[in-house]
Amino acid sequence: MWDEPEFELAGRVRNSIPTGITRRGSIGGVVLAGRDAIVLQPSAPVTVKNVNDSLLVTCSSKGNLMMWLKRGGTEVSAKKGRVHVESKTKDGNSSIYLMFESINKKDEGNYTCKANVDGKEVSASFNLVVISELLL
Repeated sequence: MWDEPEFELAGRVRNSIPTGITRRGSIGGVVLAGRDAIVLQPSAPVTVKNVNDSLLVTCSSKGNLMMWLKRGGTEVSAKKGRVHVESKTKDGNSSIYLMFESINKKDEGNYTCKANVDGKEVSASFNLVVISELLL
C-alpha cells in the first residue's frame, strides 16, 4: 500500500491518489495488463470542469521517464504553481500527478501522459473542457 500524500487544492486538502498498488500491478482496482500499460485516473477521455474548479489526474505505469504534455506537445514541468506535476515511484510502479488549481479557459485542451517501458513509448490522453459561468 502507498501512503496517501495530501495535496492542497483550492484551499482544501484532498487525498486523491489511488490506493492499493499491489505486486500484480493493480492500481485502484485497475489491473495493469502487461508491462507497457499506462492508466489515467479519472479514466474518462473527456473531463469537464467549471472555471475555478480544481482537478488532479493520476497517470500510473510500470515504466519510467514519465511526463505530462499539454496540447501542442509542450511538457508540463512546473513543480509548483497553479498547474504543476508531482511524481512518485514505489516498488517498480511509477505515478505522475497533473494538478490544476483554479482552472481557467487557457487550461482547456488535450493532455497526454507518456512513459517509457523497456524502450517502448506508451501514452494515454484526456481532453479538458472548461465551462465558463453563464450569465443569466
